[in-house]
Order: sequence, then C-alpha cells, then structure tokens
Amino acid sequence: MLKKEQIFILSVEPANKTLNFMGSIDGNLNFEEKLRLVLSFSEAEDAKERNENRMGTSFYFDNISTIMREIRNVKLGKTATRNINR
Repeated sequence: MLKKEQIFILSVEPANKTLNFMGSIDGNLNFEEKLRLVLSFSEAEDAKERNENRMGTSFYFDNISTIMREIRNVKLGKTATRNINR
C-alpha cells in the first residue's frame, strides 16, 4: 500500500512534468502552435500513464480536453477561456 507522501508525489508529478515542458517551449511560437505542442505532450504522457500498472490521475486527459477546446476557440477567433476557479 502506498504511503500518503507517495500518493502526493504521484498526484503532482504530471503537473510538474507539464510545467517543465511548457517552460521549454520556444517563446517565438504563436499561441496555437504552443497549444498543439502541449497537446502532443499530454497525449503522449496520457498514453504512458494508461500503460503503467497503476491508477492514473486523469490529469493529462483533463488537459487534452481543455486544450482541444482552446484550439477550437482560437480557430473561431475567440479569446482564451480563463477559469480561475480550478
């Protein structure tokens, strides 16, 4: 059985990986290109998480859903959705 500290580390690991990846993205790219890179990263990490023998966090799945919505908004010329309550 996992200890409380191990569960916490597993739950923040996806966020840390994503934050590090986002920090490595070239700042000269436009917003849609950045979204697509984060989408590709999230899809790859979600696939890895699903193939592991432990329960995933659904962090990447949630990211994928949000990013796809934002890509649609960019194509429609809408401003990015900002939800500070999450």
